[in-house]
Parts: sequence; C-alpha cells; structure tokens
Amino acid sequence: MRYLSDNQSQQLVLAQSHDLQPNSNEVLIATQASGINRANLLQLDGHYPPPAGASDIIGLEVAGSVLSAPPGSQFQVGDKVMALILLLILLAVIT
Repeated sequence: MRYLSDNQSQQLVLAQSHDLQPNSNEVLIATQASGINRANLLQLDGHYPPPAGASDIIGLEVAGSVLSAPPGSQFQVGDKVMALILLLILLAVIT
C-alpha cells in the first residue's frame, strides 16, 4: 500500500508498506480518495498530539469501495463508502 508520511523535515512524502490485513470485525476499503486536513498539519507541527494508539499514517478521511467485509456486516464487496480512519468508524454507504 502507498501512504503519506512525514520525513521529519516537515515534508510529506509518498511511502510504501505491506498491504494491511483487516481484523475479523473490520471492513477493508480500496481507497480512491483521501484527505489531509488542519488537524493533520497541526499534528505534523507538534501542536495537536494524536490519540494513543492512532496510526502514524497521515490523513483522516477516505472514500472508496469495500474490498472485503466480515460475515453478517451491513457492507457488501463493491459498496462505495467513506470513513474517518482515526476514529475507526465506517460512516456511510454512498449510494
């Protein structure tokens, strides 16, 4: 997977890592768009610490489509969705 990272020089760089595997209760999203907002920039400047346990991947919002969902989930493969990643909540199915 590709993601934005801070190179410790207050510059955003495109980084690459292994693909993440969802836990049994998580939805895997193929991200088609993501957002960096003021909170992210404040975190990079050291003025707004992220919550304990939060990912160090920059960007709080994503939109895309479901690649996999747990059994019994309200989501189906192919559903268009948006999510707030920091809070780990899937917000809505986009119809």
